[in-house]
Amino acid sequence: MRSPRQQFGDGVRIQLPNIAGVTPFGVIAGALTATVMNSAFWSLLITGGVFAGRAQMVAMQLITDGAPLLVVAVAVLVVNLRHLMYGAALAPHFQHLGWRWKALFGILMTDLAYAVTFQHMERMARSEDAPTRHWYFFGACMTNWVAWMIGGAIGALIGGQLPASWGLDFVPTLAFVLALATHAWDRASIVAAVVAGLLSVALAGLPWSLGLFIGALAGLLAGVRAARRAEAA
Repeated sequence: MRSPRQQFGDGVRIQLPNIAGVTPFGVIAGALTATVMNSAFWSLLITGGVFAGRAQMVAMQLITDGAPLLVVAVAVLVVNLRHLMYGAALAPHFQHLGWRWKALFGILMTDLAYAVTFQHMERMARSEDAPTRHWYFFGACMTNWVAWMIGGAIGALIGGQLPASWGLDFVPTLAFVLALATHAWDRASIVAAVVAGLLSVALAGLPWSLGLFIGALAGLLAGVRAARRAEAA
């Protein structure tokens, strides 16, 4: 059986190729947050604590637009609804853990962490490495978080220096679409990405960034419908 240290190292290695995409996204999120909050400190705190790039950028844009707190909260919830599916899929692998581990993994859960670990976690569940497989997931998550925070720190430092004339209104929508495009792994995910991306761009002019909210919700529903059709076929 592989030790926790070995499992953690395996998780780090499987995630390393992805940090080239994570760090630039962190720079964008950190810069936008620092600009909106007018504080590098708050940018770092939010970037590290929220650890949800799309949700963070949507929230910052909504705050800039003067949206009510309830609208911000609902939009963030909808953007992150996909994490419910990730959590449900991974739950059997964490049944033997205490609530502290589960809470930690709930915070660290990301698209990339799920994508790069799920199949291997499934294989390990049927092997002698099953008792320590959560360390593999932990290693992948922490690598992702560190890369994200490096980008967020860079963004926080340069965010306050960006001139207002540059106009960052379209950045959240662009980042949302790019993230969707890079995380489509199967037919249902592709359908969700296309629907969400097209609607988000088409409705980018709506107040309070409602285009992202509507696009994310429509993409989720389209993805669920596509998945059900695939299962029925």
